[in-house]
Amino acid sequence: AIVAQSDRRQQRGHVTIPSGKRLPPTSGSVADEIEEKYQQNQNKISKDPGVPPPGSQFEYLNHPADIVLHSWGNDFPSALVNLAISMFGYITSLESISINEKESLEHGGEVIAQGHNECSLVYAFLDEWLYNFHDTGFVAKVIRIIEFDTSLWRITSCGTGELIDLRRHPQGTEIKAITYSGMRIK
Repeated sequence: AIVAQSDRRQQRGHVTIPSGKRLPPTSGSVADEIEEKYQQNQNKISKDPGVPPPGSQFEYLNHPADIVLHSWGNDFPSALVNLAISMFGYITSLESISINEKESLEHGGEVIAQGHNECSLVYAFLDEWLYNFHDTGFVAKVIRIIEFDTSLWRITSCGTGELIDLRRHPQGTEIKAITYSGMRIK
């Protein structure tokens, strides 16, 4: 099992625009219209972000300031994949994510992480996927390990999913960073 923590912060009462700047909503504005559509969307989707879909090989554990991602699998690479998927499931509902082949090739085609030991590799793997999300908005619903080299502590992976769209995807909790705090690999 792998347990990793991530720093979290709620993003309630703000509208995110493509430039990454957050603007407080103003009365009678486009922000009100976006918020109304967002609320309508929230009512249609049965699963909330931060709730693992049935059959998942991960869970979320509470922590006073962070969220703890806990995953497992048949082997280390499988547990890593489940860990990264759990991170995306905390950002938005995985059940609301579709597979868009074009966006998957463009934004999830190859993610490379390198460390110097097992813990640094877990950190780097999650950090690279989180950076990819923050840079592109791409949410991977499925991740596949292409290369796993323990002699170089290097992982090459790819993911399929789509770009996040708050009109269709419920907004969960923003994950700002990955931390080593409390990381355990069994």
